[in-house]
Amino acid sequence: GIKIITHHLGGIIPYHEGRMLASFTNLGRRSSGGEDYVGMKNRLRRPMMDYLHMFYGDTAMHGAVNPTRCGLEFFGPGHVVFASDAPFASIPKALDMMDRIELSDRDRDAIMIGNAERLMKMKLR
Repeated sequence: GIKIITHHLGGIIPYHEGRMLASFTNLGRRSSGGEDYVGMKNRLRRPMMDYLHMFYGDTAMHGAVNPTRCGLEFFGPGHVVFASDAPFASIPKALDMMDRIELSDRDRDAIMIGNAERLMKMKLR
């Protein structure tokens, strides 16, 4: 039941989804180090990308709208939390960014506080 919150909306993961999928598909075909990558792949209960979609991302994007949209598309609004990486340095930029990405009230509430409440199993409001 461990929950992983990645900084900066998953860093490079959302942008390289296709490359990561292709690399994982070829994992073990080009390596000769003795590691049993094929065996590892066969032991997974789900496709590799499903595991990455289980991560959470935070909104520490310093106001950058387009990368935020990319991260939201990858993780979904139910797996994004507001300002967990750097909550103090750039709050005004982060709030402005949240206004500019045009979220539904439900999705905005989830990102701003609802997901954190769910993850920490506590009421924050």
